[in-house]
Amino acid sequence: MSGIESDANYLAQLQSYYWTYRSLPAMARMAKLLGLASTSTVFELVQRFKQQGFLMQGADRRLAPGERFFAQLSSDWRCEAGHRDVLGVLAADTVTIDEALVRHPGRTVLLRVRGHSMRNAGILDGDTVVVERHSVLATGDLVVGIVDGAYTFMPNASQEPFSHNGADASSMPNEPREPYEVCGVVVGVFRSYGGAR
Repeated sequence: MSGIESDANYLAQLQSYYWTYRSLPAMARMAKLLGLASTSTVFELVQRFKQQGFLMQGADRRLAPGERFFAQLSSDWRCEAGHRDVLGVLAADTVTIDEALVRHPGRTVLLRVRGHSMRNAGILDGDTVVVERHSVLATGDLVVGIVDGAYTFMPNASQEPFSHNGADASSMPNEPREPYEVCGVVVGVFRSYGGAR
């Protein structure tokens, strides 16, 4: 196992530990948890993780998660949706889910989708959309508005009223009873598939 793969494995174990206990283990406990021979080896690992932004020294001098603690290793291969590809080697770079989906944290909200009107656009009931508030609208944007006190997908100024880009016409909302306001633009969408726990 390469150094990168070993460190990725150690980081995964620390992530699981923190997820369960909401704290990081002391050096001796960490050595046992990671199967390392000595606390000096753990110290070297901790220093590497600090330099890479995975760990930091908290205010009470205890180890704490760094900015990139929950970052996931990024691979240099794609997941092809039509034919098989040769499995690549994990790259040393990392990406967080926030970095992949959120461009402006202070202007971003997550909304759970309810209903089927956007299935033709690939957005399904139960999905979560990433909405960037106060964005400049462009042709083709998926816009979320507030209509009759509730969030709903809306047309933008460059489209005919209630002709959703990619929407199922039979499921479009009725004409709003009061003026609607634009909440923001959909910049991402994600869903969870249960899977292994």
